[in-house]
Amino acid sequence: PWFLLHLDKVESELLEKSESVGWISVNRRGHVAYVTVKEKNEPPQAQGSEAVYSNVVATKDCVIDSIVVKKGMPMVKNGDSVKAGDILISGIIPSELGGGFVRAEGEVFGRTTETVGVFVAREETGTLYGEEVLQDKKINFFNFSINIFKNYRNSCNECVIIEETEESLILGKYRLPIQTVSTYSREKLRQSRIYTDSELVSIGKYRLECAKALRLYDAEIMRTVTDASLTEEGYRVESKVTVLRDVAREERIFAEVTKT
Repeated sequence: PWFLLHLDKVESELLEKSESVGWISVNRRGHVAYVTVKEKNEPPQAQGSEAVYSNVVATKDCVIDSIVVKKGMPMVKNGDSVKAGDILISGIIPSELGGGFVRAEGEVFGRTTETVGVFVAREETGTLYGEEVLQDKKINFFNFSINIFKNYRNSCNECVIIEETEESLILGKYRLPIQTVSTYSREKLRQSRIYTDSELVSIGKYRLECAKALRLYDAEIMRTVTDASLTEEGYRVESKVTVLRDVAREERIFAEVTKT
């Protein structure tokens, strides 16, 4: 749940799981998370170390829309159909052009058609949360803890627990070794709902837009064809979306280089 998210834990987990991220900041404003990341700066290659040679290959089936080659040999042109894994820019230089290997670089954009769909059941059971109820409040001073409030009543059978810590400051910037820790509970409530036809359509459109935003966040939408069906079981809506996206991926060439 959004209100239980610890942003510092999110940041640390993302850093641990990604080898390419060197720094990350996650800030919450209302119901929106603003995430800023910086890539790790790869150390410069030491003199005498093994050189890196690579091709640029396609990440998925597509029709090439544009290709800009910075280094290497172009293997496709605008309008070509390619499969995932096909070489787009080769790092192997032919002998008539001098021969040898390079680390291929460039930008390749392709057109793909992707299907995004959702289904909304006519009857759904969801979880709601009740109001926050203060369960415990204490003051921490160095290694001492003083309870100033304790709720001994069991307010609910199934709850989520929220802990809030407030630091004590002087003049708004000097931190004191005093903390106020408040613990709240929110009851989990199960609710079953049967939707009308108009509600199903409205919810389906909203969820489809969310699904497209998550799936196609890194692509430019060029054309959308949507089909929908309404039955006694619920509402199914599906879009076939033609998008323009970056389809280039580097793939190393494992070649032995004889040093002379």
